[in-house]
Amino acid sequence: MGIRDIRDHVTAATDASDGTYDIDAIVTEIGETYGYDIDPATIDAAEYWAIVGKHATDEYTALIGTTATTVAGDHCDVEVTKEVGGSPAFKADLPVRVDDDDKLAKVEGAADEALEAAGWQRITGWEYEDDGLRATVTRA
Repeated sequence: MGIRDIRDHVTAATDASDGTYDIDAIVTEIGETYGYDIDPATIDAAEYWAIVGKHATDEYTALIGTTATTVAGDHCDVEVTKEVGGSPAFKADLPVRVDDDDKLAKVEGAADEALEAAGWQRITGWEYEDDGLRATVTRA
């Protein structure tokens, strides 16, 4: 294995998914983290895709609505948009009610599960705002 093998593996993996990626940055991070003699197929899938996701050039914003003024019903929701205020690329209600006193402890995990099930991967931490949470996501 060598840098060319890592590049070939990353190129094949990212070509099979939607979006665009900084291949050089991915190869460098894998090489510096695991060594340039690593077989990328042996890297834990979650760790591998976390590295890939950090270097996605197609980024979207995920918004979790947690107040009655930001959601259409009684449940919190998560929405993914390319541009804030744009048409959603994905939207789902979460199994957490807006009137739940413990909602902030529950919505992050619920949103991550919904995003993952729909083919999205969060690449930044959730940031708290007055009426919900925001994070950067990319297509997995």
